[in-house]
Amino acid sequence: MKKRPSDKGSRGIRREVDPLLSVRELCAVLGVPPATIYQLTHRGRIPHFKIANRLRFRQSEILVWIEARRIPPRR
Repeated sequence: MKKRPSDKGSRGIRREVDPLLSVRELCAVLGVPPATIYQLTHRGRIPHFKIANRLRFRQSEILVWIEARRIPPRR
């Protein structure tokens, strides 16, 4: 198996790579149109990166962001 440099820490310890999602992939996860994602990023309401002028979203941060918006069930 070929090892990639991004898979190793500074001491050679293997670490998991947190995937980055595209706008299209995030739309599929959230079930919303791209315009909604662009509005959320423009307003600074969703964690994101801009890489080579493209929006990217760290999967783990999106999961935390979703859970932070959870509404508890009523009794």
